[in-house]
Amino acid sequence: MPDVDVHPSTDWLPNEGEIKVLVTHVIDASHYFVRVLGASVFVHTELHGREMEGKIVLRLGHRLWLDPLVMRLKLGETRTIINKFSVHTELIRNGLADENPSHLERLFKMIQGKVHIPRALMIKTK
Repeated sequence: MPDVDVHPSTDWLPNEGEIKVLVTHVIDASHYFVRVLGASVFVHTELHGREMEGKIVLRLGHRLWLDPLVMRLKLGETRTIINKFSVHTELIRNGLADENPSHLERLFKMIQGKVHIPRALMIKTK
């Protein structure tokens, strides 16, 4: 899959050897850099060094868009697994992001014709 830059700035690109992880269906609450930095610090503080699970819904180069991105907890004897922490939910609950239900659809439109997107995936975003 070719690497397509879907963002006008290159400041957000990962350094060599890194993978940039982005959470889908949210948008910066104030649309200002300060909120993006606040969200990054919040996620780092809450989750650094912890194991997370996420479903990759889009990959471009070294960037992954995940939906959902959660920390799971296995409850002892019942062997039930619950989501202990959802990045999407916590960013919104803490005022660091707003719902953005058309996020994936807009991303796909930006890269349409540049990257092959399976039809089944396009249908799921509507």
